[in-house]
Amino acid sequence: MKLFILVLLLVFNTPTLSAQRGLMKRADKAHFIEEDYEKSLKLFRKAAKSNPDNEMTLNGVGIALYRLGRLEEAIGCFDQAVAINPDQLTLYYNRANALQAIGKNMEALNDINFAIKNAPKKASYLNSRGVIHIALEDYESAILDCSQAIELEANFAKSYINRGLSYFRIKKYASAESDYLKAISIDTTFATAYINYGHLLYKNNQQEEAIPYLKKSLSIGCEKYHALWMLWMLAGCYESMEQYDLCENYYSEAIEMDTVYSNSYFKRGTSRAHRQDYEGALEDFNFALRLDSLHSGALTNRALLVNEKLGKFDIAIADIEKVIQIKIQAGQEAPFAYNNLGYILFKMNKLKEAQENVEFSIDLDSLNSYAFRNLALIYRAQGKQQLACVSAKKAISLGFIEQYGDGIIELKNEVCK
Repeated sequence: MKLFILVLLLVFNTPTLSAQRGLMKRADKAHFIEEDYEKSLKLFRKAAKSNPDNEMTLNGVGIALYRLGRLEEAIGCFDQAVAINPDQLTLYYNRANALQAIGKNMEALNDINFAIKNAPKKASYLNSRGVIHIALEDYESAILDCSQAIELEANFAKSYINRGLSYFRIKKYASAESDYLKAISIDTTFATAYINYGHLLYKNNQQEEAIPYLKKSLSIGCEKYHALWMLWMLAGCYESMEQYDLCENYYSEAIEMDTVYSNSYFKRGTSRAHRQDYEGALEDFNFALRLDSLHSGALTNRALLVNEKLGKFDIAIADIEKVIQIKIQAGQEAPFAYNNLGYILFKMNKLKEAQENVEFSIDLDSLNSYAFRNLALIYRAQGKQQLACVSAKKAISLGFIEQYGDGIIELKNEVCK
């Protein structure tokens, strides 16, 4: 009788197992080949429902949820799967990645350390620990992990990227550049490699060289956050080259991608102001402030780049005074705002008030080269050539030319005769 029952169970389970394998294959295809994570979630859940004691079906549900950004739910699935089979290392690896993604880095480190202890030659595990060490700002450990991963798997592009990022964070830029370029040579469709290398060039003031890499990352396709970042950097590249029309175009693309991000309107408004499109700039600054009434950048640029240029000094002063109040209410000092207020008062020929505000700005920040430039202008207007000369030289010594250009040289030459 027992034998008969066993035979019946085998007979009934055979098609069930076959159907389960077919379902998992379809789920894997949807997830890893089609990259349709909603579809893969539906299929993995169906497989898990039909076989709830199989840790790998739950793992499938977890990785689909992870890809959909539903990280807490993914971790819950991995927890259930580990409870079923605590020896399946893949589960610890996947859970570590999800935990790291929500900032639970020490818990993630515990999981990945367990996986590496039991599989020390697994390159993907070492690379994942490298990512966690980056999140913990332990860059030397991250470099060690990624280097070990590369020793195990020479063409592991992700490890070159993560090691490059670690080198970048500790300012070993040549090593970072080498790793990023190696990643690109391994996988020419790896968007993150172009993103990181473009960012390195951008930060190194090689904006023109950065442009093709930033554009390449967009053409390959990347996550929305990265795409917005690339558009912003491209706009910044063209801004540095004073090509404000192209700069404006990229900020417009960023706005199309995210219509409620105040900074994109603020930055586009700045580009429009540089093109002397004051009406368009004002529209953008106003919209940025509707989205964020405490946006001090939008208030400042509306004051200096639009209303001051149009001679609407009282309106400009009101904006700067609001910036000062925002800073005070946040418990912050406002050296740049007082300097800007002084500049507007200077343009109104209110020299005594202008000087008081600029000098107060310097009291708050004695390294503000722009404030010393403004003080030189005020002294010149007062006929105090020697003091103007001293202030202009001080501005230059504090890096005014590097920060704002060489326009101050003419002023220095005039007042330092």
